Amino acid sequence: MKRQELKFIFEEQDQFNNFFKTNNLKLLFPKRVVSSIYYDTANLKFFRESEEGVVPRTKVRFRYYNYDNIGQLELKYTFNYYRDKKIYKNQKFKKDFNDYHLNIDLDNDLYPVLKVSYLRSYFSNDLGRFTLDENISYELMRSKINSISSKSLTNEKVFELKIENNFYDYKSILEEINLKDYRNSKYCNGIQKFLYF
Repeated sequence: MKRQELKFIFEEQDQFNNFFKTNNLKLLFPKRVVSSIYYDTANLKFFRESEEGVVPRTKVRFRYYNYDNIGQLELKYTFNYYRDKKIYKNQKFKKDFNDYHLNIDLDNDLYPVLKVSYLRSYFSNDLGRFTLDENISYELMRSKINSISSKSLTNEKVFELKIENNFYDYKSILEEINLKDYRNSKYCNGIQKFLYF
């Protein structure tokens, strides 16, 4: 599933309300709580590669919705000009990544490191599908990390446009929606909250 993702930050609700009205967004279906548990190596290889902008790079997470105990394992791959994702549905969370028995060779032992939860709304217009994430919380899952606290909540609202077409005009889209895009990773944001650098 190849696609492009543009991310934006709203600091105030009025900013989103104005954007909603002027861009003819349509609500796709009701809000739901999204939770992701991210896996990484003992030395946080995936986190460090993301922070350094290494490509290609990998992100591994277990995702579930509305407090269900059945979810999906996702492997996200970032390349120079697009992202790809493999999804393994109907999975239960496993602390040992190898217990999924999916014949995936990532050359590293992976452990659950961080849980991120938020309330997500889904919208669309002629450009593509949008999501709005709010009430974002981070929870540390590994005591080996030198942490400030085990849980953190942010007021940040992350707005994202997901485009399935690889051949889109990046600049014209930004001009049309009149927003500045940001590089934003909830996983990296969460790890940064719990690490002393």
